[in-house]
Amino acid sequence: MEAFYTDAGVLPRSLLRIPEFRFSFHAMVGGRGGEGALFLLAAAFALLLLSGTWSRLAAFASWLLLASLDARNPLVLNHGDELLRIFLFWSVFVPLSSGGASTSDGSGRRHLSLFTAALVLQVCFVYFFGALLKTDRSWSTTGTAIYNALSLEQLSTGMGRALLARPGLLKIATLLVYYLELAGPVLLFMPWRNRRIREVLIVLFVAMHVGIAATMNVGLFPWVSILGWVLLLPSETLDRVQRMLRIGPAAPTQPAAGIRAGNAPLTWAGRILGVYLLASVLIWNIRGLGTKPEEQKPLFHDRLLLMAQLDQRWNMFAPKPNYVSGWYAAEAELPDGSKVDPMRGGQPFTLDRPDVVAATYPDSRWRKFLVNLSLPRGESCRQAFASYLERRWDRGHPASQSMMHLTVYFMWQEISSPRGNTPVRTTVIARF
Repeated sequence: MEAFYTDAGVLPRSLLRIPEFRFSFHAMVGGRGGEGALFLLAAAFALLLLSGTWSRLAAFASWLLLASLDARNPLVLNHGDELLRIFLFWSVFVPLSSGGASTSDGSGRRHLSLFTAALVLQVCFVYFFGALLKTDRSWSTTGTAIYNALSLEQLSTGMGRALLARPGLLKIATLLVYYLELAGPVLLFMPWRNRRIREVLIVLFVAMHVGIAATMNVGLFPWVSILGWVLLLPSETLDRVQRMLRIGPAAPTQPAAGIRAGNAPLTWAGRILGVYLLASVLIWNIRGLGTKPEEQKPLFHDRLLLMAQLDQRWNMFAPKPNYVSGWYAAEAELPDGSKVDPMRGGQPFTLDRPDVVAATYPDSRWRKFLVNLSLPRGESCRQAFASYLERRWDRGHPASQSMMHLTVYFMWQEISSPRGNTPVRTTVIARF
């Protein structure tokens, strides 16, 4: 919390630039006390949402505080944070608690509304538009995309590194993933045997995300995506699981209860707003095809979309995994002339490749921040990062071991060709 969300961390408020139509309560306070209070408040609403208590209020407050947190430090976010924030927004308008989804006599387990449709379509947009953005032949033809992605040493797990020895298997996996993302959202709406098709698709997508989580360190994305697929489970399937596990009230045995229309609590203004936002999300995704992220400029009618924070771009490893693989090293000179690496717990400084590059990144947040720090978008924070390392070191060591000088390096290789054939290059990130 201190490192990422306070003025004593890697992104003080003096360097923060919150985009138009974004907001951040977390940017109104600079110390650990205020940030801690906001974190506790978010935890309280999350528990209310989890328990189904005041679910609509809890969903709105959770979305509000999450949007605020995300705006405070965008350099630590990945697509999982984006998807969670979007799911929370649409969830404000649907009955999440069991009491809201059932009629008084326990029947009518299905719930249909404009906003439940928006949730279902939102899940589909992630994969369908994500596949359309994967325009490189490494996804659709040659099948080398997953191999290249697992070659990113800062991301791959032990299982991911082991799979690099099986390029043929990874080629099959690449083609399966690509065409599943492209065709799966369409098959989801097949009128023939829809329940069975939906169950099979959900199993396939969940298996895909479990595979991603097992082979790559990509933060929240696979887990939030799996939860999104729960929304699409057929009600009959959920009832059957409930009966097998013997949890909750008895599920209705007669499908004749029908579908309960869920727009009754909404005013016509609310329905119009929902149609407008859903159409805007679809148009926004279409406009993003064939353009670079920095080229997609908001138009006047996108203001409500931006205020709801529904702008999105699912360019995971798209058009191809063309990033660099690399690791960090920090050279700190102490008063006695010794040189240590404060990023590795004070071990002797070296630029040599670590045995396991991924292990040098403390967790997914630090991994995302440090990757962004090496890119142009993180350039303004490089000196603040060096200052943070210096303060953290001096706080944990006596004055006789205070840091005299500090240089932060990023060693990297391109992954467009086999790793052994590309030179290791060194970039000086910051000096203190």
